[in-house]
Amino acid sequence: MPDRPGDLLHAMLDAAAVVAPGCYDCLSAAVQERAGFSALFLSGAGVAASAAGLPDLGLLSFEELARTARNVVNRAGVPVIVDADTGFGNELSVVRTVEELGRLGVAAVMIEDQTSPKRCGHLEGKDVIDAGDYARKIRAAHDAAAASGIRVIARTDALAVNGLDDAVERAIAAHDAGADLTFVEAMRSIDELMEVAERVPGPKMYALSGGQSPSPSFGELEQLGYRLLVIPGAALVPAIQGIRAVAEAMLADGNNEAVERHGMTPRDIFKTVGLDHWLELAAHYSGDMEATR
Repeated sequence: MPDRPGDLLHAMLDAAAVVAPGCYDCLSAAVQERAGFSALFLSGAGVAASAAGLPDLGLLSFEELARTARNVVNRAGVPVIVDADTGFGNELSVVRTVEELGRLGVAAVMIEDQTSPKRCGHLEGKDVIDAGDYARKIRAAHDAAAASGIRVIARTDALAVNGLDDAVERAIAAHDAGADLTFVEAMRSIDELMEVAERVPGPKMYALSGGQSPSPSFGELEQLGYRLLVIPGAALVPAIQGIRAVAEAMLADGNNEAVERHGMTPRDIFKTVGLDHWLELAAHYSGDMEATR
């Protein structure tokens, strides 16, 4: 098997479409990996919300993203793909972003063409930088990725701003500039998915975002030619809904039955994040097999 995370992800994409649910911290990553997913997508919106309590409006700093990425990569046993927004600046900033994330062991990094400050691709009011400037940023990302083998995903938000033809042209230019995968954000119909798949060369990513884009099955997307399938809100949405529901029930009921109904003991919680491994390690060093119980 390949040694570098980016090489491993590349081999996986060559073999079949890869489904990567969105995570935002080590706990959400651990739950999804334990469920059986073979890759994880660290959502920029998820990190902004969880690490800083902020909306996806370009308010997240590189240090906040890198800190979370470092923790998730160190915890995960599968390739981690990181949403790095606009790369946090110009071509030089993109170089630093890609190099730093590569050193952390990130398998792939996504760079987009929005102006700064960026915003969620499914919000109104977006704008994109000049197509030539975008191609140069992707070329810079490609060059910076060589040392670590991190893969570059080029995202364009031009569809909502300038239309499908411009988005396709930008995706083609990004591919020519060295992007390993391309991603046209916020497509609005199956027809657009099919047209992008036909016109843009190379492997492509698709986001099942729950916004204005359609949500075909994983198999249907693979048949259309999409190799990396991410679900950005896979952890954040149920977390928000679940926490809200339990919090409201506790306040309304005056007790903690809403928590107890889930039937998780402290041991169950800790097993999700590797309790058995750590107890076995403790027993190994202490010689006390009771420590594993």
